[in-house]
Amino acid sequence: MNTTLESTGTLTSTLKLVIEPADYAGKVKDELKKQAKKANLPGFRPGKVPIGVVRRMVGRSVVIETVNEVVNTVLRDYIKEEKLNLVGDPMPTEQKGEEDFDPNAEKTMEFEFELGHAPEFELNLEVADMPDRYEVSVDEEYFEEQLSHYRERFGGVTNPETLEKGDIFYGRLHEVDEEGNAVEEGFEQLVPFNPIRFENDEFFEQFIGAKIEDIFDINLKEINDDTAKLAELLFIEADQLEEVLDKKLKIEIKRMNRLGTADFNEEFFAKMAEEFKWTDVDIEGMDEESFKARMKESLEEPLAENAKWFYRNQLRDQIIAGHPLEFPDEFLKRWLLRTNENLTQANIDQEYPDYIRSLTWSLIVDKMVEANPEMEIKEEDINEELLRSLRSQFLRMGMPMPPEREQEFLQMAAQNQEMVNNAVQSVVATKVFDLLDEKIIPNQKSISSSEFQKMLEEEEAKRAAEQAAKSQSTDVLEGDVEMEEVTAEDSE
Repeated sequence: MNTTLESTGTLTSTLKLVIEPADYAGKVKDELKKQAKKANLPGFRPGKVPIGVVRRMVGRSVVIETVNEVVNTVLRDYIKEEKLNLVGDPMPTEQKGEEDFDPNAEKTMEFEFELGHAPEFELNLEVADMPDRYEVSVDEEYFEEQLSHYRERFGGVTNPETLEKGDIFYGRLHEVDEEGNAVEEGFEQLVPFNPIRFENDEFFEQFIGAKIEDIFDINLKEINDDTAKLAELLFIEADQLEEVLDKKLKIEIKRMNRLGTADFNEEFFAKMAEEFKWTDVDIEGMDEESFKARMKESLEEPLAENAKWFYRNQLRDQIIAGHPLEFPDEFLKRWLLRTNENLTQANIDQEYPDYIRSLTWSLIVDKMVEANPEMEIKEEDINEELLRSLRSQFLRMGMPMPPEREQEFLQMAAQNQEMVNNAVQSVVATKVFDLLDEKIIPNQKSISSSEFQKMLEEEEAKRAAEQAAKSQSTDVLEGDVEMEEVTAEDSE
């Protein structure tokens, strides 16, 4: 067996593997012997089928599987022994066909892989534009807004006879002809109209005072001129909406709901205790003042957590910006295209900057872990995070996790690779940012909950707009892109 690494660029190389028959023939023979013992063919006693017969039947497939195993093992061991820091996965430069494999295992075979190397860099934790770390206080406006939401939610629902401002109604949309008669087999759908969702007071004014079975002409375009948003509001498929948007429609009031407002009493306090998972409060001894104080505490906790991660995400972005690394771009784009069936060249061109940001952060984290041995992830760290996640899941279901069964549930979670991966990522993120909190002193700033919520909404709207622009650009590009199909069946 022979391996040769040859540089092909600043951050790319080619690894050539020469596999001799001696490297794989013995393994092939052992596998054929196993299959011969299990074979059951007419004319031969069970377990007595000659190995030559088995070789003629399945020899080539056994050679292909064995050679692939050998190649992957050699590849993995070489990368580990030479301490190659790679990005992406090794890519075979050519596709091997079945005819390239000798069923007699007497052929020397050559394999060649393209490698992409991670850039060398020095860790830089100096932040040019230090983000603010917010201390969020629950202001009166935010508190009353949240309190009003919960009082309405737990206030019960009545069915009034006459529609008033703020009431929800269910209307049967149906298509009519020029004379106002229902079109046979025309469009018809029952739609909930909630003023809070629609955010169009002028549209709802026409229905004030309406009663059950009252019928109104309706122009859907008056609700919202954004057809995508309109389809979402009406719970109608976008293509179906397009078909009826210009047709004459009427709406018949079928049902009306009026949300009540919960009183400050034991029943409401009990529902809120369940909502916020209060397990240490005396509901019977609670009054309005003590309830509001406890609710304020419960609102502060998620705001503090959101503020922490808002700062940490901004800090991460600044640290990434301080590491303008060079990558083997052409290699990585081809690798992404080859390993993701749903991606096109246009998709990759659009998504590549985000991928590079993520990859840069991953390399920065690796550097931090390497430089700080105390950040090493231990089994007890993962188990602790799994237990935290499990306890949280139980609380969301309205019950604590039984302490006597914690280890049983932990063992079950440890068998779930997705849960373990999520736990590892969470532990790494916590350790990384805990270290950054020690090394970087942020700008502390107090802010009200209303201001903070507005900031989060603006940030979310910004991301949504960027994603929409990216998607629109991709849609335009995809019409002119021709893709070359790439497969690599010879290596996993």
